[in-house]
Amino acid sequence: MTELFELYDRHATRLGLKIEMYHSNIVDWRITIENPNGELIVNVQHCDYKYVLAKAEVGLKEWLSENNGGY
Repeated sequence: MTELFELYDRHATRLGLKIEMYHSNIVDWRITIENPNGELIVNVQHCDYKYVLAKAEVGLKEWLSENNGGY
């Protein structure tokens, strides 16, 4: 879990990112990460929280590689 949050922490303030993590019996686990324009960079939902964390980390890394020159 900490890898996603460490990665986010390294870039969030400088890039103005916003992360939300949510859980309920109806929606399962969900992580969203938005850029300063409100556009979703990452939007992952699944019943397995480890899956959600891993997919969110990969999604953030891909976005940083494409839009920030790396992570």
